[in-house]
Amino acid sequence: MAGAVQRKANFGEYWGRLKGGIDIELEARVGEWFPGVPAAHLEALRAIPADGKRLRGCLTCLVAEALGGRTESALPAAVSIEIIHAASLVHDDFVDGDTLRRGRPAPWTVLTPRRAVLLADVMFATAIEKMAEAGPAEAATVAHAIATVARGAFQEMVDPLELERRVAAGISELDAYPRIIQLKTGSLFAAAGRLGAIAAGAPPRQAEAAHEFGARTGQAYQVADDLAEVAELCERPELAWPRLPALAPALLHFARTPRLPPLNVAAGGEAAFRKWFADAGAGVRQRMEEEIAVLAKRARAALASFPDNENTRMLADAPAEFVRMMAAA
Repeated sequence: MAGAVQRKANFGEYWGRLKGGIDIELEARVGEWFPGVPAAHLEALRAIPADGKRLRGCLTCLVAEALGGRTESALPAAVSIEIIHAASLVHDDFVDGDTLRRGRPAPWTVLTPRRAVLLADVMFATAIEKMAEAGPAEAATVAHAIATVARGAFQEMVDPLELERRVAAGISELDAYPRIIQLKTGSLFAAAGRLGAIAAGAPPRQAEAAHEFGARTGQAYQVADDLAEVAELCERPELAWPRLPALAPALLHFARTPRLPPLNVAAGGEAAFRKWFADAGAGVRQRMEEEIAVLAKRARAALASFPDNENTRMLADAPAEFVRMMAAA
């Protein structure tokens, strides 16, 4: 109709439509890709990725569509990314001692730690195997992502006193938090973006742009995840001290500003830390919100080489939508 206002494409609606399709594809691929897994463990394997948001898989498909590819050609890569993500959560839950995942018993509490960790290893290896069948670029992308996520998990838990000492001395751990969120979360989102570009047959320049877009989107998502925890602890400061080892990189990073009192982990113990958190928590939250906005802007800038179409415009909205989903969770 002449003069009608065209409705803006909405990533949330796209995600709502595609998520079910990825769930169906994931269910089918589990039965196809893991033929040697005993029936009892196959049921556990189906349950491990259940109820996931499928954000990474949706990102793979949308990047492919934005670059002229088809959703169907990107679905195997989307499933691989979701399998890798689910396997990493199995390891995380065991290492962190978390007994629940999405309201259900964590796999290591049901299967035993040994079986859960080994099953997650099978998931990692199978994702690499299936992407190797797709092509060397796909295999290299997922192998690099798995190795990078593992390095991020290894570096995440740090001794806050040692970290603080090294920060004060100007040693490289000053950038511990940006490095950790890239390794831990940005790398898998980056792989999701690159796999979408590969599925579309995009040239290397656009594959690099998709990788950069995914990395910045993933980093923003991780900061939003950490922000949700800091916000909760601002409401319940008595829970902050036990979480200090995990939160130390974020707190030290975002507290490094004249606007906030310095975090001195070594002085005063729990009482001093709780007082610092009461004084500085709101300021840390503000700085985290500012960082999310910066990362989202950098993600959008990475799309400069993408064609101007509805799918690219939805991609540009995706970082903000991901953050919104995290806040609503």
